Amino acid sequence: MPVQTTEKGYVQIPDGAKVEIDGGAGYVDLGAFNSDITATLNYEINEILSSNAGTIRRVGKSMTMEFAGTLINLNPTGVALASAGMLTTESTAGAAITTAADQTIAAGWTNMKSIPIVAYDPTTSVQLRFSSAPTLTSVTASSSGVLAEGDDYFVQEDNNSFSGYSILLNTGGTATVATSESVVIDFASITPIAKVTLYGGASTFAFTAYAMRLTHTDDNGLIRRLNLPSVTPNSGGFQFNFKSSESDGSEEMPLSCVADLDTSLDSGKQLFNWEVETGAL
Repeated sequence: MPVQTTEKGYVQIPDGAKVEIDGGAGYVDLGAFNSDITATLNYEINEILSSNAGTIRRVGKSMTMEFAGTLINLNPTGVALASAGMLTTESTAGAAITTAADQTIAAGWTNMKSIPIVAYDPTTSVQLRFSSAPTLTSVTASSSGVLAEGDDYFVQEDNNSFSGYSILLNTGGTATVATSESVVIDFASITPIAKVTLYGGASTFAFTAYAMRLTHTDDNGLIRRLNLPSVTPNSGGFQFNFKSSESDGSEEMPLSCVADLDTSLDSGKQLFNWEVETGAL
């Protein structure tokens, strides 16, 4: 039998997606999921019928899009972000650590691009989350020498860094550090987060809708992306589970959210947009 079509340029291989939420301070990656990530378009039909002329018209209304996925990166901060203000977190600081090993940034970094700051507890080897910006003894480039904060480098809060902070290196500073140099961060003192507590519960609460985007990036850097500008969680959308020791896999949290219309956008563009770069797999 002959093939029935040659149109296959948009056949895409399942490969998961990155799920990000922007609650107003920039997109934050929720991290690992262990399930299909789905976003289903829903709407109601208003069918205008007559007794003698059949169906006159079918009209759609009340468009929404339902998101579902199972989160296994159970960061309380990310869970709170997905709750649209329903849940909150508080951090408890631990004792300051003054003996964390240096961090080396390999040559080949990008000018003024965020590089996560990474440090470990020297006793337990557990990666640290910081309760505040670390105090640095020095930041030193392999050829340019000691760099100056606020000129050759900048430390910033970064929700996409595990520690909560990143460093940006500036080739245009006084030291004119080059991207071909390696850079060493010498930590003087780090006050880690010992515990994060997630809270919920009020007689009434108001959601603050957030933007969500689902992105797949292929080997060539081409993307498929679904943007949802106004999202809030569904009731029953958070499950706090403790699996049996007989269960396989990891602990997980099924999430369920709904995207509603953002009426500040142009009509016809208020619910979602789906970007597909030509050639994306």
